[in-house]
Amino acid sequence: ILPVLLLSQQKNELSPFQKELKKATDKFTNAVDFKKAQSFFLEQQWDSTLVYSMQQLSKNFESVALKNYCHFFRGFSFREKSILNEAKEEFSKISKDFEFYNHLKIILGGIAFQQNEFEKAIQYYKVIDSIQTVDLKGLKKTNIEENIGSCYLHLKQYNIAKAYFQKSITLHEAKKDTVELIGTYGNIAGLYYNQYLDDDAIPYYQKAYELSKKVDDYALKVEAANNMLVVEKIRKDFPLALKYAEEAVSYTHLRAHETR
Repeated sequence: ILPVLLLSQQKNELSPFQKELKKATDKFTNAVDFKKAQSFFLEQQWDSTLVYSMQQLSKNFESVALKNYCHFFRGFSFREKSILNEAKEEFSKISKDFEFYNHLKIILGGIAFQQNEFEKAIQYYKVIDSIQTVDLKGLKKTNIEENIGSCYLHLKQYNIAKAYFQKSITLHEAKKDTVELIGTYGNIAGLYYNQYLDDDAIPYYQKAYELSKKVDDYALKVEAANNMLVVEKIRKDFPLALKYAEEAVSYTHLRAHETR
């Protein structure tokens, strides 16, 4: 179970976070290399983002805000390339008055999670969870609850994890957020499976699978079908398991075609 990617987006579609970032950085009209870095960042071209943000930093300029954005672009790009220590190094160079400092904490929480530092990840996430304002420049606070739950799950503090997952489900159901519900149902199913409570886990995997039919996200469809494949193999219903396996393969091909 991985933390929800709060800053992710679909190809060719700007996320709320990206829109906020673009609006904030459009003002640096005279910084040619930075403008190229910004463009590549929004296109998710991480290597090019790293090149042009470094070129901008190599120039002699005094704007602390511009330096912060360059380091943020670099840290974010390194994170996307799974070069996590370099990402942390870049983020450490950003001043605390940075406009997107909350996003930086979320990313650092995700990095801590990936490095199995779950208690540190919780500290980062709870800082954001405690913020009262809803204006977090594209961040969805409802997902932070789930990330905290995932951390407690890995710490095997199952009751605390369950409470966070259940709260997340309530929030997603109230907002009728089908995509987020699929992930949360999968997470709480995983929580039960970790405790060998198969009878409690299976209904949540089934809920996730049924909801996955209503969305266009092929990655979610693949995951939901694969989870049901495992369920039916455990129940030794091999014909049904084969059906889910074929579905997963079909969705995988469709996903590959979509991203070309």
